[in-house]
Amino acid sequence: MKINTGTYSSVEEANEYLSLIAQKYSGLNGYDYFMTDLLKALNYTIYSKHQSATFINVTKKGKMRAHTLLVEDTRLLNGEALFGFFECENNIEVLHVLWGELSEIAGNKSIQILKGPINSTIWHQYRVIKYSNNQYSFFNSEPLSMPWYYKMLKSLGPVEEVDYYSGRRDQFGNITELTKPSYEKLLAEGYRFHHTGIITLELVKTLHRMSYEIFRQSWGFCKLDEQDFRSLYSDEKIDKHAGELYLAHKGDELVGFCSTVRNEDCLVMKTIGIIPQMQGKGIGNALVYMVHHDAMIKGISGIIYALIRDVNKIRFFPKDDVTIFREYACFTFKLDRP
Repeated sequence: MKINTGTYSSVEEANEYLSLIAQKYSGLNGYDYFMTDLLKALNYTIYSKHQSATFINVTKKGKMRAHTLLVEDTRLLNGEALFGFFECENNIEVLHVLWGELSEIAGNKSIQILKGPINSTIWHQYRVIKYSNNQYSFFNSEPLSMPWYYKMLKSLGPVEEVDYYSGRRDQFGNITELTKPSYEKLLAEGYRFHHTGIITLELVKTLHRMSYEIFRQSWGFCKLDEQDFRSLYSDEKIDKHAGELYLAHKGDELVGFCSTVRNEDCLVMKTIGIIPQMQGKGIGNALVYMVHHDAMIKGISGIIYALIRDVNKIRFFPKDDVTIFREYACFTFKLDRP
């Protein structure tokens, strides 16, 4: 086996890695969306003023067997870095060669903590699949990974595992009954709720500012500036991938949102966010009620709850009529140095 290291100065220089991605995942649902986000993430890391990256790949007989990037980011705590763009054949020996080189390079840079797999930032796709019910196809925006990656990375002894899940509900009566009282109560208190399919760049900027306040304490979080934001959310991407937004206002202030997108026969709920000072008032329940009530009226067959952090309150909604069809994980590793 041969170890190759270096830096990418353009996305084109990563063609061998991108070809490997295509070979593995091109037949799966959601691949086009996945590849679009992967390219954006790679482009972001190559050109970001905040990040620098070292690629590591392992080849054998001229064929790439494994690949990752060590990503240093000036916004992370001192001694922390990310690893991402992770791919590896189902061979523990190859993994140990890749991880050994990654650990050595990180140690030489005085890095003690590695978090990942994260492609550039948590604003991009990341995570590996921990469990999958293969009766459920991948949906747009879902991360794709090989089924053996979770056990591989777990075998390396992470000090922390961060878990997520996606689930689907096909009957909405139970959830609407639970959340309707919050919706009616807040309406009576003067809150306004509405949904829109017209998603402008300015609205996305507003949601981004809210997201910083809501999620800044989350694992692996980093703040994006205006240039970062524009690299992630172009008008073209918004037009192509945006769905509908459900919005909550108190007076003139936007205090909460829920983003949704259609996916074949169902609706995907992607993110629910309530500004910190308004949390605990039932706004999230009210937004959930609106989404499910509208789905019933429109004849939508199912709703997918996408990539929910396993400790989020939404997991405590009634789940006897929810199928958890995918589980995911990210890890924190502490590098042992002499």
